[in-house]
Amino acid sequence: MVVAGGDGTFSDIINSIDTVQTAITYLPLGTDNATVTIDDHVFEVARLLSIKEVKQPYYGFGMKVVPKARFNDRKLHILSITSGLLKSSIGGVTAFTIGNRIGEYRTGRRVILHLEQPLVLQINGNEAWESETFRFTLLPK
Repeated sequence: MVVAGGDGTFSDIINSIDTVQTAITYLPLGTDNATVTIDDHVFEVARLLSIKEVKQPYYGFGMKVVPKARFNDRKLHILSITSGLLKSSIGGVTAFTIGNRIGEYRTGRRVILHLEQPLVLQINGNEAWESETFRFTLLPK
């Protein structure tokens, strides 16, 4: 059985089936609420699926995930995604062609992300550390 959802969905499934007889694969697609502070402006983000803080538009394999990001513009580029699985999938497909078209895009020099539950930070696709609060600051030239 494949279970896609948040911790509530996962809990519902493992408490309603016989896990000895049924193997489970879990796809963590839950959402969280977050408070994002960008240069002293506070934004509440409900149903956050993913957030990206980047300095360049591309991920691996030429995926243009944050098309407006520029490496040399002295800004941090933040993309918060609150869409469901279907729109997120479409965003993933367009990232390989014309560039991602989903999410809310902002820029700033200082970013604080506070989540309701701890999450693992990824750096270049590798797990870094787990926290409820992450801080990003653009370093001086």
